[in-house]
Amino acid sequence: MNTETMITELKAVAEKHKNDFVPTFQTNISAMCRDIIPKLEQLAEYEKIGTTEEIKEILQIISEGQDDVDESGISTGLLHTLLKYAEYAKIGTIEECREAMEMQKKKKPNLVTPCKSINYYQCPLCMELVSINKNFCNNCGQALYWEE
Repeated sequence: MNTETMITELKAVAEKHKNDFVPTFQTNISAMCRDIIPKLEQLAEYEKIGTTEEIKEILQIISEGQDDVDESGISTGLLHTLLKYAEYAKIGTIEECREAMEMQKKKKPNLVTPCKSINYYQCPLCMELVSINKNFCNNCGQALYWEE
């Protein structure tokens, strides 16, 4: 099942269950579907521009999660997989994760010499002034190294 088909099916499930009475502490199927649809739409956009290995893995997990169907006609495997995906989504988007990983790679601060007697250093990412021998930029969190 591709992402577009999943989106269509989740919209149908959300519509089918939109008027369900949901007691406290029970899963609101319609709300869960409405919450996950934008994430799947974002996933579909990633697919259009070229999927990464992480996205391919998630798609594989989702497609494998569609085995058992409960009495309401909903794939319990898919629901379980969507809950796992929701946990994954809490971590952040793939781009946010990439940016965070990139910031962990140490970069040398830029030397700025406004006058001959004092040296200043700038973060190579945000260009804010950084203190000598700090391991991270106080402004953006970029990892820094000072060795020659």
